Amino acid sequence: ALAVVVGMSCEFERQLAAVQERLAGVVSSSDDVASAAPRALSGSAPNLVVADDGTPGAENTSDAKQLVEQALCCVLHELVVDAGEARAPFMEYAGREGGKKKKVKASSASLPRLLDLSLTLSEWGVCDHGVVFTVLEQLVECCTIADAQDVFTWIEGKRTRLNADVLWRRGKLIMLRTCNDLLRRLSKTNDATLRGRVLLLLSSLYALSERSALNLAGNYNRANVTTLDELEVGTNGAEQGGGGGKGKG
Repeated sequence: ALAVVVGMSCEFERQLAAVQERLAGVVSSSDDVASAAPRALSGSAPNLVVADDGTPGAENTSDAKQLVEQALCCVLHELVVDAGEARAPFMEYAGREGGKKKKVKASSASLPRLLDLSLTLSEWGVCDHGVVFTVLEQLVECCTIADAQDVFTWIEGKRTRLNADVLWRRGKLIMLRTCNDLLRRLSKTNDATLRGRVLLLLSSLYALSERSALNLAGNYNRANVTTLDELEVGTNGAEQGGGGGKGKG
């Protein structure tokens, strides 16, 4: 039994490495993500077929979707580590060229292309529809405040696609957790602009009737304590009485 488990583990790692290599190739190329992804993914692992128009094959299994999700996260982590070592802004880093790490304009940078790829594959259903939000959450967790601003610019630009019903049902809680975690890191004075952008995005994505914004249990905010000064009634009364008697005299 142990030999079977080890064999399955090795096979999964082999398939994961193959899919990860294909996805990394799409990210590092200059081809359009939507046209390059089907060619790269089809046949990279058993039961993983993507038509030219992005339609997943009927033989695709849930294991194949999980494989794509994990491969996207692995590519993300590699790029984040490389960008950190190169001390380059995450959304401007373009990977390696000739063994050297480089920084280029955002239009050809690797991480924006990876986010575009994650969004496209999520829309197609090649992986779970919420994977793009998982990738965003992991990226924001690794970001400095300056990098988070650039990531948030990408989110604002893709808001309409991210808010599509098929994606939003799977990712709205992940997006809410990502924004709340980011807000906790931001200074109310030094990062007021980014805080405002995050709050505006939340207000545009979530309805007023959103359950996460309602106090359904009717709990009180016990952390909000208001301290009142005690009123010395006896002293005030004596002063008023004394003042009145003096006036009559």
